[in-house]
Amino acid sequence: MIQATWSVDVAKGIVTGTLAQATDAQLEAVLDVEAWGPVCDALPAGLDVLVANGRMMTGAYPRLLQECLGFTGDDVDGSIGPDTLGDAAECDAKTLINALHGRHYAYLRSLSTWGEFGNGWMRRLVAAHARALGLAEPL
Repeated sequence: MIQATWSVDVAKGIVTGTLAQATDAQLEAVLDVEAWGPVCDALPAGLDVLVANGRMMTGAYPRLLQECLGFTGDDVDGSIGPDTLGDAAECDAKTLINALHGRHYAYLRSLSTWGEFGNGWMRRLVAAHARALGLAEPL
């Protein structure tokens, strides 16, 4: 959780107080709005977990998802709307999970902060990938 996200959600009335004194319930409320919400509820099992994790880690994650689904040009708008959700629902979840895992890794590896944060990011990516594959059901 970062301060900028917390401040936006305080302004929206989702939570109150400071991030430093946040309760587990408040953190859960922010994560529900910012990472899970109706988007992940509409995704197949496994893919929901990976997308929620990706949205928490990377602001560009919706764009990465769209690219893995084959969106190009102006169709890659960084918004997980009806077209993105519909295409994701029609894919084999495990295939899309593997593609997203690879694309997210490549994106993070390209960042200038990889040297500082890469080991932690990798641990999180590997854990989320394994969890997502374990939950995914084939078409």
